[in-house]
Amino acid sequence: RSDRDWSSDVCSSDLTFLAGLTQQEMSDLLEIPKRTIEEWEGGRRKCPKYTKKLILRDLKEREKKA
Repeated sequence: RSDRDWSSDVCSSDLTFLAGLTQQEMSDLLEIPKRTIEEWEGGRRKCPKYTKKLILRDLKEREKKA
């Protein structure tokens, strides 16, 4: 499956899991308020598709550099 298809299916909680990060670490790394990540994962707020794609792209770039 292509990254494009996968990124549209991924849940916000999957992002922290896949990155191996806590909510706070994800918040610090990507400069997203921790509260926003909590709301995405709790289903109180929907993470926009474009945001998921940007997060996934950023995490992939960081992984390549590691």
